[in-house]
Amino acid sequence: MNDQEPPDPEWVWEYGAEPDWVVGDLPPEGRAAAEEVARELVVLASLGQDPGDGASVTNPQGLRVIAMGPLMVWYQVIDYRKRVYIQRVTWLG
Repeated sequence: MNDQEPPDPEWVWEYGAEPDWVVGDLPPEGRAAAEEVARELVVLASLGQDPGDGASVTNPQGLRVIAMGPLMVWYQVIDYRKRVYIQRVTWLG
């Protein structure tokens, strides 16, 4: 992944709960990887794109999951707020 700016600067990501609850138990490399994924999800969301197969697991609240290597990130995209909310992160590294 690369570190791109979203085409629409109003789009941002944030944790859906307190960061200590979402990523507090992760090692520094796990947290950095989760934040990199969050930045990339913002770029995709600002372009109106869905990350594809990684977002195939959904529920009625719009919770999605993307898995990349030892990292799993559960997130929501809320278009009208221009936000990507990172709800849960699992690091298996």
